[in-house]
Amino acid sequence: MLHFGELFIKYVYDPSIKRFIDAYDGKGNPRFVQAIEGYTATFSDEQKELLKELTKSIVFDSLSAMLDLFVVWPELGITVEENGEKVDILSISDNFSSDMLGEEGCIDMFSEYPETR
Repeated sequence: MLHFGELFIKYVYDPSIKRFIDAYDGKGNPRFVQAIEGYTATFSDEQKELLKELTKSIVFDSLSAMLDLFVVWPELGITVEENGEKVDILSISDNFSSDMLGEEGCIDMFSEYPETR
């Protein structure tokens, strides 16, 4: 469970937030930065900071909804390896969404943005 959570945070959650926050600061892919600046050119520093917080919340809510899909429709399944066996992640997690996103969950353990919740 922790390995999946770490990978999810490292390769999905944090990069999703970082891409936008970097663009708001003029960093990253030049074409993407230019597109973002088209929307934010007239924003004050305070508005840009609020936009960063809004972005974190949007990413959190979106990925939370995606993870809930696996709880609501377990037939979709996420298979992980535990002790050399392939098992459905829901079978090793009492509360999958909370383990991933709740207090002391994977965001708190692995994210550069633990304050997002």
